Amino acid sequence: MQLSDFSAEQKEVFTEFRGHQWDNDTSFRIGLENIMKQMEGKQNDRDQVEARILEAKHFYFSKTKKPFELRQYIEYEKALEEQTRKDQIAQFERLEEYDFDNDEAYLAGLPNVIQGWIDGKGRGWSTEHLENEFTKLKAFYYAKCVENVDIAAYLKWRKRKETPAASACPFAHTWNRRGKGGNAQLPTSSNFVSTEKSHGAFVATLSGQSSFNALTVSRLLEVKEALEAAQDDHSITSLLIMPTVVETEKPEPVDTINQRIRSKDTKIVSKGLAYEETAALVADKPELIQASQQKLADTYYELVRSVINHSQKPMAMFLNGGIPIHASYLSLWVGYMRVITENVVVDFGLKPGHAPVPPLLLLSLSRTLAEKKLPAGIDLYLALAPSDLTKLRGPELLRLGLADTFVPESRLNDAYKDIKRMTVCKGSQTNKAFGFVASIYHTYAGPDKLEVWKENIETIFGAAETFEDLLERLKSKNDYWSKTILSHWDALPPNLLKATMTRRDGARNVVFKAVQESRNLREVGKVLQLESNLNAKWRQTDDYRRWIENKMDWTGRLEEPDEQAIRFYFEEDLIPNEGIPVIYDAPAEKPKEVAVCPVTGQKGALACPVSGQVALEAATAVCPVTGQRSSQEATCPVTAQTSTEQGATTCPVTGQKSISGCPVMGH
Repeated sequence: MQLSDFSAEQKEVFTEFRGHQWDNDTSFRIGLENIMKQMEGKQNDRDQVEARILEAKHFYFSKTKKPFELRQYIEYEKALEEQTRKDQIAQFERLEEYDFDNDEAYLAGLPNVIQGWIDGKGRGWSTEHLENEFTKLKAFYYAKCVENVDIAAYLKWRKRKETPAASACPFAHTWNRRGKGGNAQLPTSSNFVSTEKSHGAFVATLSGQSSFNALTVSRLLEVKEALEAAQDDHSITSLLIMPTVVETEKPEPVDTINQRIRSKDTKIVSKGLAYEETAALVADKPELIQASQQKLADTYYELVRSVINHSQKPMAMFLNGGIPIHASYLSLWVGYMRVITENVVVDFGLKPGHAPVPPLLLLSLSRTLAEKKLPAGIDLYLALAPSDLTKLRGPELLRLGLADTFVPESRLNDAYKDIKRMTVCKGSQTNKAFGFVASIYHTYAGPDKLEVWKENIETIFGAAETFEDLLERLKSKNDYWSKTILSHWDALPPNLLKATMTRRDGARNVVFKAVQESRNLREVGKVLQLESNLNAKWRQTDDYRRWIENKMDWTGRLEEPDEQAIRFYFEEDLIPNEGIPVIYDAPAEKPKEVAVCPVTGQKGALACPVSGQVALEAATAVCPVTGQRSSQEATCPVTAQTSTEQGATTCPVTGQKSISGCPVMGH
């Protein structure tokens, strides 16, 4: 029955009965004592005792006040309890749906609470504990400032709601309601940069899916203008930069019985600067290639200088794919807090290309930024060794100081969400808040493979004083490691290789010179200019033209010095680039249907813009063992037992049952 099934007269009587002051009614108390004495010595459970007391109350009230049927009253109590439960759930749901993000009083008090966490209360927290603290914080504030709510009951209700039922299928964790990697699309415009402002945070999403996020002149300028505008906006406390994930190809299924399981890199944050596309535009006008490529390079370094010189506010970069080495400053600059996943890979190896010189400034700064002392000669090793040895992932990037926080791809959205929460803080507190969240999410990335070759790096690359000395040391080593490097060098243009080892102004090679100059921050611009000039000089060589034509018969010999060719790389003046640069423009991105990431709230076209995760339709998710397809209910293919998944996270109950004061308002 429902409350509406009872008449007004019945409700009036039942309400009066419920509100009667039984403890103050002397006549009833005397009669109740007699009843309880009669029950002494008998085995009565609690329900029997309560039922006898209710009967006594009903008899007394019907005789002295107004008569009513006890059975109907019991039905009324059940209906009232059910209605109260529904009302309480509705209240809890109002709390869940409350717009805290637009409550200025809540936001104004949040920095003080966060500061308390930073000052020590939050040490050793897990991500679940952090989420639980935010849940309690919102509940306390809502109960104090919006409407009274039973906080202990709310936390228990939330825990029950979010605790998932165990799936009947033993393999459900591998398939049931799981997502799959997909292409994140730009949500609402054809621009490469999509921006959002939210309570101090400036979120810049970089997305050009149809061109694999290629960095063109116009896109580089777009990024530069957006970041500079955010730095100059006094309402913004911090910048969050998020290159979207691009799938270069679909991972192939692996025969786990007959083959070894190997990871295959299919995700990238960008294909890099649009050198290839620019070269294709001027294929029939080779005289314009120098000016066109240099225009693209100059625009890139202009953006890099802007990031370095125009960054007064905290900046966080979220990376979930391969990073092109010739555009790595945009992703790995040391001024960012860099959050990376297992999909991030950077290939430092020297190889022919449109801009083959590695990022000298990052290599040199790593020697001063790394928490653990690096092997002597590590910068030179990374600049000259082949991809097999210098394709760096999370462990190596963390060791080199080129990344700050490692999180599994599955937790990247959560990390972004909680770091974004911290942007309500201002000034130096924002950096501390970022670091606080990063320390909670940081996960062991695995062993550092640079440590394997540490002794070789130090005794060969760290000790060599000339290129001839280095070459001789490698030949004397005569093991797999040294042979791999020498074999790689045999395929390189000798003059380009030796230019990276040549003495210049007292320095033994370009990398060492970059290290020396970068120790004084005022010289950073010179290091970048040196790197840019070396790439520009390379593009003016016969070797570059041969590489474009797929001819690998390089000029010079590895064992024979060519002082004139080497000197050319370090001449102060570049050969003038003739003609008007031809600028490549990537195809405009078509606006896509907008979808919203349920975790971060960030908009994207049917995919999460951070990780590229795309939800599977229920009919397409198939258990890899049983062949069972996912649906609204998980059904065991053997027993047909079902269990409905209700959530994916757990919020532990704190046990606090009363409010001593609102943690946000302070009273």
